[in-house]
Amino acid sequence: MPPRWNENRLTAKLGIDYPVMQGPLGGLSSQRLTAAVSNFGGLGSFGCARLGSGGDQGRDRRDSLRLHRNRSQ
Repeated sequence: MPPRWNENRLTAKLGIDYPVMQGPLGGLSSQRLTAAVSNFGGLGSFGCARLGSGGDQGRDRRDSLRLHRNRSQ
């Protein structure tokens, strides 16, 4: 039986189910979108280049890390 369309070196190396990668998109993406893409087997990413370390931005970054840690455990 031939391999399924989503079984390839990329998915094996990254440990994902589907070769779907969400671009970080700066202010257009969110932590929830990133976690959803990851939870459904793709590679979610979140652009943090403009985030600071305090206030709401620091909380957003911590929330994003928490969502992704839940996925990896």
